[in-house]
Amino acid sequence: MPSHNLARIKIDDLEILGYSVAGEETVVAMPQLDVCFDIGKAPDQIIPINHILLTHGHMDHAAGIAYYLSHRNFCSQSPGTILAPANLIAPIRQVVDAWSNLDGNKIPANLVGVKPGDEYQIKPNLFTRVFPT
Repeated sequence: MPSHNLARIKIDDLEILGYSVAGEETVVAMPQLDVCFDIGKAPDQIIPINHILLTHGHMDHAAGIAYYLSHRNFCSQSPGTILAPANLIAPIRQVVDAWSNLDGNKIPANLVGVKPGDEYQIKPNLFTRVFPT
């Protein structure tokens, strides 16, 4: 049973899963594109998604980062990629390292700092472009 009851919207062949309540949690995923905008509390449904595009570091948008990375490792999946504003990479690394120490296991992570105008390849035919929010 999924940990969250995410809303599901289908537009043609594209399925969008999500939940957003200000101050509580924001997570919007597009599994077919292998991306999730923000991670909220890391609902089970987004663990298989390889790319998390973090808009900012507020708790309701980023709280699930360490759990997402740890659970992927537990399930023998490759480390997920977190794209986040460049100024958040060091604090995210500190959070992941703190959870690694608490857990007693190194949590692998691919943390990528980005700034407005940067492009990042998600798939051979899919890029994301960073813009200021």
